Amino acid sequence: MDEIDKLAEQAEAEIHEMKRQCQAAGHDAQSRTNLWKVIQAWVGHPRFDEGFNALEVVVLNELEFTLSDELLRSEGWRLIAELAGRWHREGNETRKEALRIASFEIAAEPPEYAPTLELLFSLTSDPDTRWAVFAAYKNFPWRLRPHARKY
Repeated sequence: MDEIDKLAEQAEAEIHEMKRQCQAAGHDAQSRTNLWKVIQAWVGHPRFDEGFNALEVVVLNELEFTLSDELLRSEGWRLIAELAGRWHREGNETRKEALRIASFEIAAEPPEYAPTLELLFSLTSDPDTRWAVFAAYKNFPWRLRPHARKY
């Protein structure tokens, strides 16, 4: 196992532990803050930004998985949107593509799921995140128009 795989395992274990602590604490403010700090620390890890790699996949997937927790959804989405805007402003096409795969194209894929599409289309209000809506439909361009009319 190479170093990046070990880092990915470590990141996954730390994020899972923070999620567990968050649930055990009833999603109190401190436990949520700790979870987001851990995720942001891994996003900021020097190896995270080395092309497409296991660390990036694990961290972005774990961030995406927070959307399935009703009590973490809005904060998780806020962080996803923040990353989308930041990486757009930086011109970081590799990170934008990773985020597209981890978060945005899920909304465009069948079956249609309104809560996810509403989150996705909320990105249209910011010029730095608008790209994500169009990128989500890269593999499903025929779904964009009907979804845009609805959401």
